[in-house]
Amino acid sequence: LYSIERTLLSRIQRGDKVKRLKGLCVILDGDTLNGQNPLEIARRVITGGAGAILFRDMHTGKQELLPLAATIKQLCAENNALFIIDGHLDLVLASGADGLFLGQDDLPVKVIRRLLPLDTVLGSSVNTADEAMAAEADGADFVTVDIDPSAPAPDRLLKIRQAISCPLVALTGFLPDDISALMAAGVNVLAVQAMVLGTEHIERSTGEIIERLNQTK
Repeated sequence: LYSIERTLLSRIQRGDKVKRLKGLCVILDGDTLNGQNPLEIARRVITGGAGAILFRDMHTGKQELLPLAATIKQLCAENNALFIIDGHLDLVLASGADGLFLGQDDLPVKVIRRLLPLDTVLGSSVNTADEAMAAEADGADFVTVDIDPSAPAPDRLLKIRQAISCPLVALTGFLPDDISALMAAGVNVLAVQAMVLGTEHIERSTGEIIERLNQTK
């Protein structure tokens, strides 16, 4: 009975995290922070209102990344924000992160889903509606689409949105004027980097994007 209760609770917690996948996610990329403190940047974007952080660092050693990831995870938990790690299954498990994001060259969704705790959300990068349907069928809780700022392609996003029931994330590269079109195509989450981290006033930039998102509702 205890095992059944734990399983049910984990599924409920995962479902709650999926429901919270909406609005703005800020990408913290270790390669592009230019020496800025990731924890301080995380604090500032959360203060600005971001509901999720996607942490990406493919070069720093895991022993150095673990305490940083655990600290950012705690910060997110204290502020009701989701903390998702890009590509590092072991770092997700060790830090207790809310989710893992898989790129096109990572291990298959079906394999990773079996290795993750039940309460951990799993995202997958896709390019087409067929890929999105396959990812969701294999256990992905959300899918992401890379957006070319020169051609946001809302038609492609709409086809993917119509093919799946899980949240759809538009991943970086777009411009402020594209937000309305992306949301109209069924995007649930905007995942940004330069639009926030490339500005002098991170909290204000975060808040301005959220205000634009609220205007599209």
